[in-house]
Parts: sequence; C-alpha cells; structure tokens
Amino acid sequence: MESALHDDELPPPATVETWWLHLDAAYEGLGSRSCGVDVAREHKVQARTAVITIRARMVGSAQSS
Repeated sequence: MESALHDDELPPPATVETWWLHLDAAYEGLGSRSCGVDVAREHKVQARTAVITIRARMVGSAQSS
C-alpha cells in the first residue's frame, strides 16, 4: 500500500469493513491542460512536504444484531 502512487494500484479490500481514505495536500487547476492557458504563476503549487494529522474513531458496529 505504501508504494502505491495512484488509487488503482491499491490492493483490493480484504473485507467489506475495509475502507480507504484519499487525501491530497493541494490541487492546481482543473483538467489536463491539453488546451488553454496554464495556471498563473502566483497560483502554481510548489512541491513541498506536507503534514496531515488525522484522528479517526469507530462509531457503532459493522455487525448486524
């Protein structure tokens, strides 16, 4: 999982209780830039290290009674 660069490279979930959370630290523009102008210089995303902290807690039960 750690080596996956894209979500289609993730292994299939082992069970129905398995879930994936995809987070992106930044977005730059929309689409593929196959036509039209590039993003303005002042709005370009610069490569940098980002730290994202997540706290998750299981609520309820996945098992039915």
